[in-house]
Amino acid sequence: MALTLLLSKLQSFLHRSKERMIQYFLTRRKQMENNDDLLEQLMPVPEKNDKGYFEWNRESSTALYIDEKENAIDSLETALQFLERNDNLKWKWFAFAMHHSLYSFCISALENGNYENVLYKGREDEWIVSVGDQKPKKSKTVHLFIKSCKTPAFRIGWVDISTTPIHKRKNKQKISKENLIGFWTALARVQDSYFWMGRLYMSKAVPISDDELESIFWLAEAVRNDLTHFVPKGYAIDILSIINSSQVILDKIEFLVFQSHSILFIDYDKSIARIQAAITSLREKLINEKKKIKNLSHEHNSE
Repeated sequence: MALTLLLSKLQSFLHRSKERMIQYFLTRRKQMENNDDLLEQLMPVPEKNDKGYFEWNRESSTALYIDEKENAIDSLETALQFLERNDNLKWKWFAFAMHHSLYSFCISALENGNYENVLYKGREDEWIVSVGDQKPKKSKTVHLFIKSCKTPAFRIGWVDISTTPIHKRKNKQKISKENLIGFWTALARVQDSYFWMGRLYMSKAVPISDDELESIFWLAEAVRNDLTHFVPKGYAIDILSIINSSQVILDKIEFLVFQSHSILFIDYDKSIARIQAAITSLREKLINEKKKIKNLSHEHNSE
């Protein structure tokens, strides 16, 4: 009897929590479209003297303050700062920052208020889920191939199964609670509309074409990973390719922040303003840098 009562209370609590979360996201979604007085009453904007990570990191002399959202925003703003340099090595650091910003925004979109959502719990082709009254489905990974070569970039697909099998693993491995999912897993999950980006009904998965995924793969592997784990050699990297890949990444970051409806910002107005300013400035600077490089290339070809 006591157990039945406890389960009933737990179910009621979860239902209320779900309703509050849905109401929060619906309010935020509307707030992106218009900022009328009614919405300000529903979700009060913090007072002007309220301080967050941005202010703390400029006032404190003893510590840096960060969470997953500030981590993503800081990398985006840092990428912009690197473009102020006048040497070509700025593109190395710029690529690092853009890659990290995309990764961090993916994590922010997936955690949904529970950091365990983005911890490694097994291979991505071993998930079995049932959404609503639907039959259970098993995940599968669909890797990107470039000229018949398999890459680490992948998407998640789902196939129907008749029953939910009981997993019995041999040599069962202990999984660390602090082991974050990798970049490619995070990117695959934000593209998945069935489960990972379908847990909240207003959320939208990020659309990434094969060409765009190939472009992201090139920057991640040929630039970020190769330069991070640099094997001694002479190496030249095409700057226009870095710019083109970064423009794709910027589009995906913008979608995650403004259209996926999956990232919950505490200091919403300040965060959105910073992200929008950074995206706008980055777009302008990348277009100008591309024009500059093409003009120089044209001049050299004319000589």
